[in-house]
Amino acid sequence: MNNWWILIIPAFALIPLGYFLAARVRYGSWVGALLRGQIERELGAIRLLEGTTGSQTMCVYLMSNAASEEPFIGITITSKAPMSVQMQALKLSQAQATELGAILSRGPRS
Repeated sequence: MNNWWILIIPAFALIPLGYFLAARVRYGSWVGALLRGQIERELGAIRLLEGTTGSQTMCVYLMSNAASEEPFIGITITSKAPMSVQMQALKLSQAQATELGAILSRGPRS
């Protein structure tokens, strides 16, 4: 049996996929699977870029995790284009979210 790699290579490829799909089921959403927490509520969304061929949206979520008692902030930046979707997920503690808010409040004022 010289073709053992035909079984082994797909098995190694399916392990991470199965782990991620199990996290999707456990946390109830793709964002929850990426950030390892459940979404309690969406705090808001901002459309960053909108064009004829694609868009970018930033969503901010209040999230919780059974392992930690303190809720955290989840931020996702989703880019959509024809035949392409990309999601960048960020996890912020309450202290980091407060610091980010202070930095953003020092921005340009009208």
